[in-house]
Amino acid sequence: MKNPSDYYLISVPKELLSVLLTIKEKTPKEAIFLAPPDFEYFHLIAERPILVSFKEFPQLPHDILEWERRLLLLNGNKKFTERGFKAAAIVGKNFHNLTLEQLLNIKKEYNVKYYLSKTSDRKNLVRLFGNNYWSLYEIKDK
Repeated sequence: MKNPSDYYLISVPKELLSVLLTIKEKTPKEAIFLAPPDFEYFHLIAERPILVSFKEFPQLPHDILEWERRLLLLNGNKKFTERGFKAAAIVGKNFHNLTLEQLLNIKKEYNVKYYLSKTSDRKNLVRLFGNNYWSLYEIKDK
């Protein structure tokens, strides 16, 4: 580690760290990403904005409604049956199975360009790079 403040890098699996560092190096800074909402270190390492995060909980009522709406989108528009960490685990699973139509709708509404997923066989998406565990896709219109 070059900087002592980078202590959090120790806890990031190397397969994920390599993808996040590549995102930092090879994507536009202003690009918005779909990343698993339970990632607490995406924006710290990749230095890119994400659509929504569990950890970055808003404070104002209208912002809370938008935060929940975005989480529902990443949950495949399935209503939450659980709360807290159980809900986070469910969204974490459903996030990696979003359909092309769902991804395109999110892209259109929020100008999201990239999708970081554990799924490596998304034939209907352009895979930019990744490894055996993670893939970064560009979400392109049909």
